[in-house]
Amino acid sequence: MRRIQGRKKSIGHQTHITLIGQGEVQNGYLRIPVKKGCNACIRNPDYYFRGGVTFTRVGYLRVRVAFPTVFDDKTPFLTSSIVSEKFLCGFLNSEFGKHIMNNFLSHTIDFELNAIRLLPVVIPAETQRKEIEALVDEAIEIQKKRYASEKEEEKLQLWKELQEVQERINEKVEEVYRNFLEAS
Repeated sequence: MRRIQGRKKSIGHQTHITLIGQGEVQNGYLRIPVKKGCNACIRNPDYYFRGGVTFTRVGYLRVRVAFPTVFDDKTPFLTSSIVSEKFLCGFLNSEFGKHIMNNFLSHTIDFELNAIRLLPVVIPAETQRKEIEALVDEAIEIQKKRYASEKEEEKLQLWKELQEVQERINEKVEEVYRNFLEAS
Protein backbone atom coordinates (compact mmCIF):
# COMPACT_ATOMS: atom_id res chain seq x y z
CA MET A 1 0.00 0.00 0.00
CA ARG A 2 1.44 3.37 -0.96
CA ARG A 3 0.19 6.87 -0.35
CA ILE A 4 -0.14 9.42 -3.12
CA GLN A 5 -0.75 13.13 -3.05
CA GLY A 6 -3.48 14.82 -5.07
CA ARG A 7 -2.26 16.19 -8.40
CA LYS A 8 -3.37 17.15 -11.87
CA LYS A 9 -2.98 14.63 -14.68
CA SER A 10 -2.69 16.17 -18.13
CA ILE A 11 -3.50 14.22 -21.27
CA GLY A 12 -2.79 16.11 -24.46
CA HIS A 13 -3.90 19.70 -24.06
CA GLN A 14 -6.60 19.11 -21.44
CA THR A 15 -6.42 18.51 -17.71
CA HIS A 16 -8.77 15.64 -16.98
CA ILE A 17 -8.40 14.49 -13.38
CA THR A 18 -7.58 16.39 -10.26
CA LEU A 19 -7.26 14.45 -7.02
CA ILE A 20 -7.53 16.60 -3.93
CA GLY A 21 -6.13 15.42 -0.66
CA GLN A 22 -4.48 12.07 -0.09
CA GLY A 23 -5.37 8.63 -1.32
CA GLU A 24 -3.95 5.12 -1.12
CA VAL A 25 -3.35 2.53 -3.80
CA GLN A 26 -4.61 -0.83 -2.57
CA ASN A 27 -4.73 -3.95 -4.78
CA GLY A 28 -4.51 -1.85 -7.91
CA TYR A 29 -7.36 0.48 -6.90
CA LEU A 30 -7.08 4.10 -5.90
CA ARG A 31 -8.96 4.67 -2.65
CA ILE A 32 -9.85 8.24 -1.77
CA PRO A 33 -11.35 8.90 1.66
CA VAL A 34 -14.79 10.46 1.29
CA LYS A 35 -15.84 10.79 4.91
CA LYS A 36 -15.05 9.04 8.13
CA GLY A 37 -15.66 5.31 7.80
CA CYS A 38 -16.36 5.43 4.03
CA ASN A 39 -14.06 5.10 1.00
CA ALA A 40 -14.71 5.77 -2.67
CA CYS A 41 -12.99 3.45 -5.10
CA ILE A 42 -11.85 4.45 -8.59
CA ARG A 43 -11.65 1.27 -10.65
CA ASN A 44 -9.60 0.73 -13.78
CA PRO A 45 -8.41 4.32 -14.26
CA ASP A 46 -6.02 3.04 -16.96
CA TYR A 47 -9.08 2.65 -19.19
CA TYR A 48 -10.41 6.17 -18.63
CA PHE A 49 -10.30 8.49 -21.65
CA ARG A 50 -10.01 5.61 -24.14
CA GLY A 51 -12.33 4.83 -27.02
CA GLY A 52 -14.63 1.83 -26.86
CA VAL A 53 -18.32 0.99 -26.68
CA THR A 54 -20.80 1.41 -23.88
CA PHE A 55 -24.31 0.16 -23.21
CA THR A 56 -27.02 0.36 -20.59
CA ARG A 57 -27.20 -2.64 -18.30
CA VAL A 58 -30.98 -2.92 -18.14
CA GLY A 59 -33.51 -3.08 -20.94
CA TYR A 60 -33.06 -3.50 -24.66
CA LEU A 61 -29.41 -3.94 -25.68
CA ARG A 62 -28.32 -0.70 -27.34
CA VAL A 63 -24.64 -0.07 -27.83
CA ARG A 64 -23.01 3.22 -28.72
CA VAL A 65 -19.49 4.34 -29.46
CA ALA A 66 -18.01 5.76 -26.27
CA PHE A 67 -15.75 8.67 -26.96
CA PRO A 68 -12.91 9.12 -24.47
CA THR A 69 -14.48 9.70 -21.06
CA VAL A 70 -14.77 8.38 -17.50
CA PHE A 71 -17.27 5.57 -16.97
CA ASP A 72 -18.77 3.64 -14.06
CA ASP A 73 -20.74 0.47 -13.38
CA LYS A 74 -24.08 1.92 -14.56
CA THR A 75 -22.77 2.30 -18.10
CA PRO A 76 -20.23 -0.47 -18.65
CA PHE A 77 -17.40 0.15 -21.07
CA LEU A 78 -15.93 -2.41 -23.46
CA THR A 79 -12.79 -1.98 -25.52
CA SER A 80 -10.66 -4.21 -27.71
CA SER A 81 -7.12 -4.04 -28.97
CA ILE A 82 -8.06 -6.33 -31.88
CA VAL A 83 -11.19 -4.79 -33.43
CA SER A 84 -12.28 -1.15 -33.52
CA GLU A 85 -15.01 0.32 -31.35
CA LYS A 86 -17.05 1.08 -34.47
CA PHE A 87 -16.92 -2.56 -35.57
CA LEU A 88 -17.91 -3.65 -32.04
CA CYS A 89 -20.78 -1.17 -32.08
CA GLY A 90 -21.99 -2.44 -35.46
CA PHE A 91 -21.73 -6.09 -34.40
CA LEU A 92 -23.40 -5.65 -31.00
CA ASN A 93 -26.25 -3.59 -32.50
CA SER A 94 -26.80 -6.04 -35.34
CA GLU A 95 -29.69 -8.51 -35.29
CA PHE A 96 -27.14 -11.34 -35.33
CA GLY A 97 -25.26 -10.02 -32.27
CA LYS A 98 -28.51 -9.41 -30.39
CA HIS A 99 -29.79 -12.89 -31.31
CA ILE A 100 -26.69 -14.57 -29.87
CA MET A 101 -26.81 -12.37 -26.78
CA ASN A 102 -30.53 -12.84 -26.07
CA ASN A 103 -30.76 -16.56 -26.87
CA PHE A 104 -27.47 -17.94 -25.62
CA LEU A 105 -25.79 -15.60 -23.15
CA SER A 106 -28.29 -13.38 -21.35
CA HIS A 107 -31.93 -14.44 -21.17
CA THR A 108 -32.97 -11.51 -18.99
CA ILE A 109 -33.27 -7.76 -19.45
CA ASP A 110 -30.11 -7.25 -17.37
CA PHE A 111 -26.96 -7.23 -19.53
CA GLU A 112 -23.72 -7.93 -17.74
CA LEU A 113 -20.32 -7.08 -19.16
CA ASN A 114 -19.17 -10.65 -18.50
CA ALA A 115 -21.94 -12.00 -20.75
CA ILE A 116 -21.01 -9.61 -23.54
CA ARG A 117 -17.36 -10.66 -23.21
CA LEU A 118 -18.47 -14.20 -24.11
CA LEU A 119 -19.85 -13.15 -27.50
CA PRO A 120 -17.94 -14.82 -30.31
CA VAL A 121 -16.53 -11.85 -32.21
CA VAL A 122 -15.13 -12.90 -35.58
CA ILE A 123 -12.24 -10.80 -36.86
CA PRO A 124 -13.47 -9.49 -40.22
CA ALA A 125 -11.49 -9.08 -43.41
CA GLU A 126 -10.09 -5.56 -43.79
CA THR A 127 -12.63 -4.62 -46.47
CA GLN A 128 -15.55 -5.92 -44.39
CA ARG A 129 -14.32 -4.07 -41.31
CA LYS A 130 -14.03 -0.81 -43.24
CA GLU A 131 -17.52 -1.25 -44.73
CA ILE A 132 -19.09 -1.83 -41.30
CA GLU A 133 -17.17 1.09 -39.77
CA ALA A 134 -18.34 3.38 -42.60
CA LEU A 135 -21.95 2.30 -42.02
CA VAL A 136 -21.59 2.97 -38.28
CA ASP A 137 -20.19 6.43 -39.09
CA GLU A 138 -23.19 7.03 -41.33
CA ALA A 139 -25.58 5.92 -38.57
CA ILE A 140 -23.88 8.24 -36.06
CA GLU A 141 -24.23 11.20 -38.42
CA ILE A 142 -27.92 10.43 -39.02
CA GLN A 143 -28.50 10.25 -35.26
CA LYS A 144 -26.79 13.60 -34.74
CA LYS A 145 -29.00 15.19 -37.40
CA ARG A 146 -32.08 13.50 -35.95
CA TYR A 147 -31.49 14.85 -32.45
CA ALA A 148 -30.61 18.31 -33.75
CA SER A 149 -33.77 18.55 -35.84
CA GLU A 150 -36.88 20.23 -34.48
CA LYS A 151 -39.17 19.16 -37.33
CA GLU A 152 -41.08 15.93 -36.76
CA GLU A 153 -41.29 15.05 -40.46
CA GLU A 154 -37.51 15.45 -40.80
CA LYS A 155 -36.97 13.27 -37.72
CA LEU A 156 -39.23 10.61 -39.24
CA GLN A 157 -37.33 10.69 -42.54
CA LEU A 158 -34.00 10.43 -40.70
CA TRP A 159 -35.38 7.50 -38.65
CA LYS A 160 -36.22 5.69 -41.91
CA GLU A 161 -32.71 6.38 -43.22
CA LEU A 162 -31.26 5.06 -39.96
CA GLN A 163 -33.28 1.84 -40.28
CA GLU A 164 -31.95 1.36 -43.83
CA VAL A 165 -28.37 1.80 -42.60
CA GLN A 166 -29.05 -0.63 -39.75
CA GLU A 167 -30.33 -3.21 -42.25
CA ARG A 168 -27.12 -2.84 -44.28
CA ILE A 169 -25.08 -3.31 -41.07
CA ASN A 170 -27.10 -6.47 -40.33
CA GLU A 171 -26.31 -7.81 -43.80
CA LYS A 172 -22.59 -7.04 -43.49
CA VAL A 173 -22.31 -8.68 -40.04
CA GLU A 174 -24.12 -11.78 -41.32
CA GLU A 175 -21.70 -11.84 -44.28
CA VAL A 176 -18.70 -11.77 -41.91
CA TYR A 177 -20.03 -14.76 -39.97
CA ARG A 178 -21.14 -16.64 -43.10
CA ASN A 179 -17.63 -16.24 -44.57
CA PHE A 180 -16.11 -17.44 -41.29
CA LEU A 181 -18.32 -20.55 -41.20
CA GLU A 182 -17.66 -21.37 -44.87
CA ALA A 183 -13.91 -21.08 -44.30
CA SER A 184 -14.00 -23.34 -41.21
